[in-house]
Amino acid sequence: MDKSALTVSDVAREGSISKRQVYRLLKEGKLKARKSGRKTLILSQDFRAWLASLPVADLEASSIDG
Repeated sequence: MDKSALTVSDVAREGSISKRQVYRLLKEGKLKARKSGRKTLILSQDFRAWLASLPVADLEASSIDG
């Protein structure tokens, strides 16, 4: 990811989440957005900070093998 700012579609793709989830994160204030005309932009540093804020997965507690 070498862009300074990402679109909602970029964030959805990079974060492996839906655009709907991105808009929800924006509404909840968990991601910050900037506006350029009608385009919604998320700074790459804000996206990385959100990713870093996610809890670490406890793989031993989950049932990977079924």
